[in-house]
Amino acid sequence: MKSGEVVTEEGKPWYEPEWWKFGDEKTYFRHAAGSLFILSKNLVQYVNINSASLKNYAHDDISVGSWMMGVQATYIDDSRLCCSNSRQDKVCSLA
Repeated sequence: MKSGEVVTEEGKPWYEPEWWKFGDEKTYFRHAAGSLFILSKNLVQYVNINSASLKNYAHDDISVGSWMMGVQATYIDDSRLCCSNSRQDKVCSLA
């Protein structure tokens, strides 16, 4: 989980074209981030049913994070799922 400054300068990495929607502080809400995030079947069904009204931002982790704000999602941080982790007991998923 992370939050952080919204990049408002065009051309910079992670630029958010709709930066003004994040208020005067220009910081993202807490959201899952990393090389992989997994949603339960119930959350995927919620997204599917409500897809027409869910806002997409420039980055997928921010978009999904905004969708989860309205539900009581439980966040689990399992570093074994991160392929960039140097631990030997990691689990990697390739698409």
